[in-house]
Amino acid sequence: MLRKKKKKKIKIKIKLIRVELVHLSLYDLNQTTTQSFFRWKEDICKWIEEYWDKLTPTKPKTPTWENTVASVLCSNTDRFDSILFN
Repeated sequence: MLRKKKKKKIKIKIKLIRVELVHLSLYDLNQTTTQSFFRWKEDICKWIEEYWDKLTPTKPKTPTWENTVASVLCSNTDRFDSILFN
């Protein structure tokens, strides 16, 4: 008689820095939507809000976390393209 193997659930913890979190959000949005461009607050912050507890379980949200996301996008122009319309 064959022995059944017990399946183990493995959790991998990765400490994401802010720029990686924003990059991950953009990657996932690009893979799961048909949009070509994403809005800072309506798309990127909404995605981060949805996955915050899973991606950063030990880090509480600050009152200005959305501004931090905007800062990451503006200060990492080598990683993120920005198009502003007035």
